[in-house]
Amino acid sequence: MYSVGTVILHTPSPLAGFAKQDAWLAALFRTGIALIFVWFHIRVGNLYPELPLDQINEKVFGKLVGMMINFTFFIWSFSTAAETIYYMGNFIETFWMPDTPLAALNIMLAAVVIFTVRLGIETFTRTLEIFFIPVLILLTIFLVSIIPQANIQNIQPVFENGAKPVIRATLFFISVFTLSPVMFLMIFPSKVNESKKGGKAFFIGTLIGGIILILFIMLDILVLGLDTTARNIAPSYTMAKK
Repeated sequence: MYSVGTVILHTPSPLAGFAKQDAWLAALFRTGIALIFVWFHIRVGNLYPELPLDQINEKVFGKLVGMMINFTFFIWSFSTAAETIYYMGNFIETFWMPDTPLAALNIMLAAVVIFTVRLGIETFTRTLEIFFIPVLILLTIFLVSIIPQANIQNIQPVFENGAKPVIRATLFFISVFTLSPVMFLMIFPSKVNESKKGGKAFFIGTLIGGIILILFIMLDILVLGLDTTARNIAPSYTMAKK
């Protein structure tokens, strides 16, 4: 759920802008790289199973340098959280509630986040467990329903512009999808009852999220075409309406 999130709405457009019809290849390469990063995260977490990320940084780099590194993580996570709330508010205002002020939507979404944090991580994760299967079922129905409208010519020819645009798109996607799960080291494995199962779930979840994004980015181009995908702020939503 974390991997897909708002990425499924907003990422296909810039990826298509970078890599054109090869955007799905960038998603494919990024998924492979993401699994390597997750393996690295699991190894780091297992080295210090009792410590969250901020304490690992202070232990490894010393108090002063560790605090400086932790401060950059705080600024990054804080700005990313604000950016995600803006994305969701902007999406709701643009497509569903154009007469509602964006600030009102952002305040509502921020209130949900604050309420969730107050309830605690176990409540949050168990809620995700409840939502996971229905979301997976809906995504499967969606993907199966849209396949008949796909046009294979929209992703041809492969590598028409060479490898450079694909590499650029892959690096962009890595920054959005692959690097951010390092924040899970704040809870993994120090807050997980069974770290081995947690590590396996971390790996499998990343793989499932990657597969979903590959399929959606590919179908965005197959169904909508390259130009519509690149110019639309939420091509996956436009495809869903079809």
